[in-house]
Amino acid sequence: MLTLFLQMIDTPAQRNKFEALYTAWHKDMYYAAMATLNDHALSEDALQEAFLYIVKHIEKIDDPLSKSTRAFLVTLAGWQAKKILRERKKESLTDVEDELTAPSTEENYFERYEENRLAELIRTLPEKYREPLFMRYAWEMRYEEIAENLGVSGDTARKRVERAKKMLKQELMEENLQ
Repeated sequence: MLTLFLQMIDTPAQRNKFEALYTAWHKDMYYAAMATLNDHALSEDALQEAFLYIVKHIEKIDDPLSKSTRAFLVTLAGWQAKKILRERKKESLTDVEDELTAPSTEENYFERYEENRLAELIRTLPEKYREPLFMRYAWEMRYEEIAENLGVSGDTARKRVERAKKMLKQELMEENLQ
């Protein structure tokens, strides 16, 4: 699998960075996916999606061996695993829905729009706030786990999540006033 990903990367420096990252954190990422999915094949699918994302954004990773990179990659693998889990749950639902409780197309549009806008705003947060927020809500980590992954205290992890939420709330309020 590594060879396939390396062929997708343009420069030798980026290939070296990806290879170091892959070698160092592949197992940790696998365990994160496996913890959610409890299925080898699905966990491998989650890793493949995570590594495809990394290939597309390799230039954004500074130090492939840092603890923050590890935390991001483990979170990414967990997020991909949860995405697969959600998709499988949707597939298992019956196709017949009660028309009275089904949301309208207009409601679906606005819900998707709001989710996409929130994702855009989260991407604009500084990394020191974006990362713990992502760990807390996308991967449902406890503050102690976030603190351990980032190498900070539990209070610092909690405060960063609170500040990230406050920044997002402020931005959304400003948008609504316009």
